[in-house]
Amino acid sequence: LKMSTEQRLESTKGWRAIHGFRGNVNWISPKLSKFSNHPARPGYNDDVKAHEYLDDNNILREKVSLLAQMIRKSNNCILYTGAGLSTAAGIGDYASRDSSGEREKAKLNSPILAKPTYSHYALALLCSNNLVKKWIQQNHDGLPQKAGVGQEMMNEIHGAWFDPSNPVVPMSGNLRDDLFNDMLEWEERTDLSISLGTSMCGMNSDRVFITCAQKARKQRILDLSMSNVIFGGVIIGLQCTQYDHLAALRIFSKIDDVMKLLIPMLNIQFDINSCQMNKLNIPTSN
Repeated sequence: LKMSTEQRLESTKGWRAIHGFRGNVNWISPKLSKFSNHPARPGYNDDVKAHEYLDDNNILREKVSLLAQMIRKSNNCILYTGAGLSTAAGIGDYASRDSSGEREKAKLNSPILAKPTYSHYALALLCSNNLVKKWIQQNHDGLPQKAGVGQEMMNEIHGAWFDPSNPVVPMSGNLRDDLFNDMLEWEERTDLSISLGTSMCGMNSDRVFITCAQKARKQRILDLSMSNVIFGGVIIGLQCTQYDHLAALRIFSKIDDVMKLLIPMLNIQFDINSCQMNKLNIPTSN
């Protein structure tokens, strides 16, 4: 990957590695919004830099419209979320780097006091409207549950701060057997895997995105109205990942901006004042 003279993303793998294979060849590439010489995830894949990009507003709207179509037609949509979903809630992303070398951290006395972001509430609505069937969470923070997601919907594969039966797994540790088996089940079952805020640097859990994405590319059905379509993998985030070339749809945007477009397109009523913590200022997700 490199930057053009117009500071737009280019890829040696073609436009599909920028927009996804279900995208449009005529879509313009996203603009560079932040430059960085740092790797996105130090020590894992130093070739992927922490540059940040943003889709133009009209392209973003078209991409989110396509995402809405896939969500409506999917039978087994899952969410796969990482630290980027929670940084704006004040929980630092210990592993990733942004253009300044580290993500700005909100001031919290303790991360367990963090409150859900706008996107946590929006994703909770996707779950409650039966549009999402499983949420596989790399984070330990319990913010989906604070936003109203039932525990039965969650697979906190790397451990959880609020569940004594599921302690946080160290980098050299083993995943809990039942959660690992549940993850394997959803890896095979899902027809749409949406990755939000994760660098997907090579964790075992990345398989829930990779397998679905590879199945969709192999199936090669572009007509979303056909039956038994595997819709594939969607990546939403500001930074490139090593799996962008596998994506059915690649969205370069802040997660909140995507959610604010997506919820109305799905005809879901979202009154932020009726959320569980309606008197609080809802922070914005990156």
